[in-house]
Amino acid sequence: MRYIVVSKESLTIDVAEDYRESGFLVPVELKALNRKLSPLESLVYYNFLYPARYEEDKIKYPGLEQKGIYERYKLIEPPPWMIAVAYIMWAGIIQGLAWDAVKPMVWSAMANLASFGLAPGEDKDEKTQVSFSWARYGTDERKQRDMFIGLKRIYKKMSEDQRRDITNSVIMENS
Repeated sequence: MRYIVVSKESLTIDVAEDYRESGFLVPVELKALNRKLSPLESLVYYNFLYPARYEEDKIKYPGLEQKGIYERYKLIEPPPWMIAVAYIMWAGIIQGLAWDAVKPMVWSAMANLASFGLAPGEDKDEKTQVSFSWARYGTDERKQRDMFIGLKRIYKKMSEDQRRDITNSVIMENS
């Protein structure tokens, strides 16, 4: 099984063919649906991606709630590359870094993952995306910045124990 390995010291990304003891590990072959999410995945999924999707719908379809139409849906879990990038952002927040300091690390990680075919590159055609487009979070600086700011806001509201749980979270492999 392949893993995306995020170095906790340098916040760089590598892809390994075997399990390593060091670094934050994200299995590449994750099942997309009905999997128990790690604390970091849950944070990104429920506290950032769902609100982002609802906000997009308010812009695309204004006035639906006033007409009594409420949308409900289930997003698929974030892809492994997004969790790895979220960990880099999270570690940067813990270290007190600003977006301008984290941005080169995120871009380097995305380029590295794209070279392995694990993340969207600049040539992705968003018109082929259905529903929520993950690719925009891999190629659009503004979306990445919004994700960083969202994670930073959540970080400030958490207790030390909650922060530690997220920092030490483990992504479960498929059984």
